[in-house]
Amino acid sequence: QLASLTTMEEGDLSKYVNAGKVVCLNADKSTQPGSIVSGLGLLKSDTDEQIIIVIPFTEKVKIRSVAVTAESKGDVDGAPKVVKLFKNQENLDFNDAEDAEPTAELELSKDDVKSGKVKKLKFTKFQSVETMTVFIESNQGDEEQTFLNNITFYGMPIQGTNMSELKKSG
Repeated sequence: QLASLTTMEEGDLSKYVNAGKVVCLNADKSTQPGSIVSGLGLLKSDTDEQIIIVIPFTEKVKIRSVAVTAESKGDVDGAPKVVKLFKNQENLDFNDAEDAEPTAELELSKDDVKSGKVKKLKFTKFQSVETMTVFIESNQGDEEQTFLNNITFYGMPIQGTNMSELKKSG
């Protein structure tokens, strides 16, 4: 039996993302990878539909859910469909990302990406996250180019947990 915990409010982790250090493989040069983690930006793929985005956090976080938004004048054909998340694996290339076991795999619907629907993750798998590598494997309409406007993670920084109150009651 754990005593009740006093934790900081869970919420949008955007302010803990190091936007200037976001790295993207196969990004169209005219788009800014960092723009999609701090509001509505635009990121497009370059040579094919796959994109790898490495998102570093400024401190360790726990992640409970994620939302992906991609909508262009009502069109979502190029929006992400199969998205794989890898915790603390910042050096993946496309071969690795296709072969490795992701920490989580999401299949997004057109409605999910239009509305930026929050998708729950297995909280126990996303403790102590320093970087999140996002592999967008395919898009909604099998288009050559994938695009997205925003990816937001929800959870809390680890320092927000008051460890002194984690004592077992009993």
